[in-house]
Amino acid sequence: MAEAAWQDQSPTNPALLTAAQALVALDAASADDLAHQLAAVFAGVEPARRAAFALCLNSHGKWEDAAGLITPAKAAQNAAAFEARAQALASLEQWQDLLAMSEAASNAPESLRLVYRGMAAQKLGRVGIAPKSLADAVRAAVREGTLAPTLRVVDLLGEGKLADPIIVEMCGSPGLTDLMFRVARDRFGRRGQFATMAQAWEAAKQAAPESPAVQDYRRRMDLLDGRAVPSTETAAAVAAAPADPVVRLTHALALLREGSPGNAMGAFHDLDVFVDRLAPGDQAIVVAIFEANGMSSHAASLRTSLNSALLEQGEFALILR
Repeated sequence: MAEAAWQDQSPTNPALLTAAQALVALDAASADDLAHQLAAVFAGVEPARRAAFALCLNSHGKWEDAAGLITPAKAAQNAAAFEARAQALASLEQWQDLLAMSEAASNAPESLRLVYRGMAAQKLGRVGIAPKSLADAVRAAVREGTLAPTLRVVDLLGEGKLADPIIVEMCGSPGLTDLMFRVARDRFGRRGQFATMAQAWEAAKQAAPESPAVQDYRRRMDLLDGRAVPSTETAAAVAAAPADPVVRLTHALALLREGSPGNAMGAFHDLDVFVDRLAPGDQAIVVAIFEANGMSSHAASLRTSLNSALLEQGEFALILR
C-alpha cells in the first residue's frame, strides 16, 4: 500500500509523506534517499506543503535539511512552517537564530512564538526574557486553544513553576473556570501538588460554583471524605458528559459507596478507558472497583504501580486491602 502511494510523487498527493514514513519504518528505503528524492518534489511549493515535508524531515533527525528548506521568510508566513523551522533550530541548538525568528513579525500563533522565544532566551541565559516569555506563552495558549502543547514545552524546560500560578489564577476567571479547573485537576493531581490543587479549588468554586468541573470535584471530595452523594446525581453528570472518564469514575465511586460494585464496574460498559493513562487518584478508584468485584489480582497489579505519594488521604484509603 505504501509502495503504491509512493508511485505518485506529487506534492498534492496527500499520502506521499505517509508512504515515505512507512517505507522507512519497513526498512524498504533509507531516510536519506527518500529525503533526497522528495526535496525535488517539494521544491517551490507553498509554505504549508513545504512545512509538512520539513516536519517529516525533523521526525527523522534531518534537522539541517529541514532548517534549510524553511527560510525565515517562509517561516513567518505560515504557522506550520514556523513550527518546523523552530523545531529544527532548537534541535541544532541554534539559539540565537531561534530567538531572532521568534521575535520577528510572523503569522504564527502568539503562544508558539512566545514559547520558542522563552526557550531560546533560557538557553542563551537571558534571564530577563525567558520567564516572562514562557508565562506569556501560557496565557496566550489559553486564548488560542494550544495550552496542552505549550505546557509540554514549558515543563520540558523545567519551568512548570511559571505556569502553575497562572493556571490557578485562571481557575478564578468565570469564563475560563470549567476549562482551567479541569487542567488544574489533572496537572496537580498527577504531580501530588496538593497545596496548589487546594488553591485552584478555592479559586474555581468562588468564580463558578455551578461549573460541571467544579461540581464533579465537589462530589468526588464528598465521597472520598465519607459524605453521601446520590448515584442519581452522579449518573446525571455522566449523561451530560458521557465521554469524560473522570466523571464516570466519580459515578462509579458513588455506586461503590452505595454497595453496588457490579454497577460500579458497569459504569464503563460503553466507554474505553485506558487505566494506565489515568491520574493516580482515578487509578485508586479503579483499584477499589477491582477489589469490590473480586478481581484481586488486577487490583494488586495496579496497586503496585501506583505511587502512593501522589494520593490524597481519601484516595490512599481506597487502595488499602
